[in-house]
Amino acid sequence: QHVLNLPHAHCIELGAGTGAVGLFAAGLGCSSVVLTDCRPPPDSAMYTTDGGAELPSDGSDTLLEILEHNVEVNRELITLSNTNMPRVMELDWTQPHQMERVLAQSAGPTGTSRRVLFDLVLCSDVTHFSAMHQPLASNIAGLLNPDGGVCLVSHQERMLTLNGHDMQLEDFISAARATCLDVERIAAGQLS
Repeated sequence: QHVLNLPHAHCIELGAGTGAVGLFAAGLGCSSVVLTDCRPPPDSAMYTTDGGAELPSDGSDTLLEILEHNVEVNRELITLSNTNMPRVMELDWTQPHQMERVLAQSAGPTGTSRRVLFDLVLCSDVTHFSAMHQPLASNIAGLLNPDGGVCLVSHQERMLTLNGHDMQLEDFISAARATCLDVERIAAGQLS
């Protein structure tokens, strides 16, 4: 139902991690891409996807530096389809002033006062902490262009109830609806 004109789409990835999803959007030709993640607090444990080495979680800029590095190493691939390189920005969903800063710094050319809302908000594997569902939904609602903007959230099932319900996903959908977002569930097999 939703058609995006990617060469004119302003895109943001929330909780980008390595930035793979947002970098792919840039490679497809989105006119602008912003990759965001937070500075993890000292008590958070982070591991590589293979369960191996622990990443530093000292509140440093490590995640943002990884994003910057991945943008740089993919520069040639991105510039084949897009003249605008993705930008990396800090965004802690629990800090509303950071969302406002992202919007302000993602605005059009210097001197324009128009805030640019995003036509495409991408979220991959960011729904695993129920405590973050409401801040995530609030950020999606605050960043998404209400005139045709689309948010795609990829969710990984981790735990099902005895009845087969994915409570993490259900909690996120409830938080999104409480933030007045329209939610449509699409199974992986239904994507084309």
